[in-house]
Amino acid sequence: MAHYQFEALHPFNDGNGRIGRLLIVLQPVGQGVLPEGLLSVSPWFEQRRDQYQELLADVSATGEWDDWISFFAEGIEVSANDSADRTRRLLELRNSYHERLRAAGARRAVRDTADLLIGNPYINIPNLRDATGLTYQAVSNAVRKLEEIGILEQRTVPGVMAFRAPEVFAIISAPSAG
Repeated sequence: MAHYQFEALHPFNDGNGRIGRLLIVLQPVGQGVLPEGLLSVSPWFEQRRDQYQELLADVSATGEWDDWISFFAEGIEVSANDSADRTRRLLELRNSYHERLRAAGARRAVRDTADLLIGNPYINIPNLRDATGLTYQAVSNAVRKLEEIGILEQRTVPGVMAFRAPEVFAIISAPSAG
C-alpha cells in the first residue's frame, strides 16, 4: 500500500519509480522483517513496466486492489527467490574460494582478502589496504596470489590498477529470474 500511495502522489519531477521501488525494500527492513536490503525488485517491475503502470492506474480509477496486490506479490516473491538464489550461489562460491585457497596453501591475508570479494567484486590495492588494515605489500602479495589461483583478474581502469572477481561479478550481474 505504501508503494502505491507514493506512486499515486508522484511527489517528484523525476525518480519516483526508483524511490518507490526503494520503499519496497526499506519498509520490511524498517519493520525488522528483512535484516538487510538484499531484495532487488527493480528488474522484475522494470520488465513489466506497462502492466505495472496499467494496474496502478486501475487502482486509482476503480479502487480495485485485487489485481494490483496479486501482481505486486508475484513481483516480491520472484525477486525474493532470485535474491535468495544469488545469495546461496555467492556463499557456495565463498566456500569454493576457501577450498581453493586451502589447497594452494594460501596465508590468512589471502583468505581474508578473498572473503571481501563476495561483497566487492571490483577492488584496488589502496581500498583493500583500508578494508583489511594490512600493509600495502601484504595486500599486493594477496592480490598476486588470488590472480595466480584465478580468483582475481586485472582490469584496465583509467588512473588506477584495479582487479575484478569474475565469478562474483557473473553471479551478481546475471539476468534476473522471472
